[in-house]
Amino acid sequence: MIRFYSVKSILKDSILPYPTINQINQNVSNLNLSNNEIIPNIKGYIKSINSLKKLTFIDLFDGTTSQPLKIVLPTQNISNTHLQIGQAISLSNLQLKLTPQRSHPFELFCNDPLLLSPSSHANDLSFLQKKQNLPLSFLRSNNLHKYKTEYLSSFLRFRSKVQTNLIDILQRQDFHWVNPPIITTNDTEGNNQTFKLIASSLEQNNLNLTVSTQLHLEILALSLSNVFSFSPIFRAEQSDTSRHLSEFYMLELESTNLITTDHLIQSIKLLIQKLVSSFSDALLPSQVPMDQCDQLQTKDRWNLILTDSKWLTVTYSKAIEILNANNFSIKWGQDLSYEMEKFLTKTHFNNSFLFITKYPKSLKPFYMKQSIEDPNTVECFDLLFPSMGEIAGGSIREDNYDVLKSNVHSKDNLDWYLELRSTGSTPHGGFGVGFERLLAYLYGLQNVKDAIPFYRAIKDNITL
Repeated sequence: MIRFYSVKSILKDSILPYPTINQINQNVSNLNLSNNEIIPNIKGYIKSINSLKKLTFIDLFDGTTSQPLKIVLPTQNISNTHLQIGQAISLSNLQLKLTPQRSHPFELFCNDPLLLSPSSHANDLSFLQKKQNLPLSFLRSNNLHKYKTEYLSSFLRFRSKVQTNLIDILQRQDFHWVNPPIITTNDTEGNNQTFKLIASSLEQNNLNLTVSTQLHLEILALSLSNVFSFSPIFRAEQSDTSRHLSEFYMLELESTNLITTDHLIQSIKLLIQKLVSSFSDALLPSQVPMDQCDQLQTKDRWNLILTDSKWLTVTYSKAIEILNANNFSIKWGQDLSYEMEKFLTKTHFNNSFLFITKYPKSLKPFYMKQSIEDPNTVECFDLLFPSMGEIAGGSIREDNYDVLKSNVHSKDNLDWYLELRSTGSTPHGGFGVGFERLLAYLYGLQNVKDAIPFYRAIKDNITL
């Protein structure tokens, strides 16, 4: 007996008019759909085609899941349709056939697909059907269609899940999500690596794109206690490596409850561990391209994060001592290179997550609190991940008006920031997490250019 299944019951509480492939898969898995039922309508794009004499088999994707729908069509009905990989189709009145003995638990039978995107160039997308693992360097050059591959479409779902989970974790901890401005007059980091704005309609000529939302977050934290932002960040530094982007996203937190460096260290450690604890194996990448971490290696990274003994802390001075004892040459007051960071995390500390604290004041921005024990250092940390380098950085903010005033130069247009310290301020601190670097580590990517949908790097031409 064939019966029509009410699409309304699949889409209960949904804002969509038609079911997604993920919703159909879940309803079959939960036994809400049974044999011979009819699905009124589905849309998607063709991932693969296998035509036999009587029947044609199509893998249909819509990006909502890594599991395709298996569509079965009479070959004679589509002989004049010229279906090709990458084309979008709409299917109506599909009959569900359960196939519990096969790798895929069900198939959908349909007579007449409606072609939504006829294209004479569809053969260019034949790489979508290839079973071999294409290198990301190849996929990176195909901005229009690379996210139709299983690996990168899974990554976008992973990115969405990570961002959603981080927001949920923070809001459960009484942090408020706020939206600081992107256009600003300040250079928070003080490195003069900003993108300047030029517009005839703007009267000011000292505007730039933000390198950090921190200073504005401090204003809001003094009202709401705990705040965070998820904002695009723009930095015009000339580094062109697998770890650098000119435009990236930063998770930044500011709190009046974080008043020591130890508070900051414990806060970010627990935040990342809570995030990874929320993961399931369904988020692990499949069909991994060459030179990327496979599922086991990625899962090992997750387990490593959950191992408390793999989170270590050393002072900057101790790090310098270790490096000089291991054939590196670095003086106190010099910044650590990536090779030094990699040696510390991967070799000396045996694949650990390393907090380096109490950097020289000369290496850090003006807003970091001067250490009581040594006025030449500041209360801060950098968090280094194996193979990735610096993932995050944070500090206690200088709350002494006189000390802060001596750090701020008149040309910095920061009188308003000084005023914060004289109008009901309180000790506070915060940190920023480079989202793409964190994502790259958690997903097993080797290049942060693959951790953002449309990457922007300082020496690359922007064509899209």
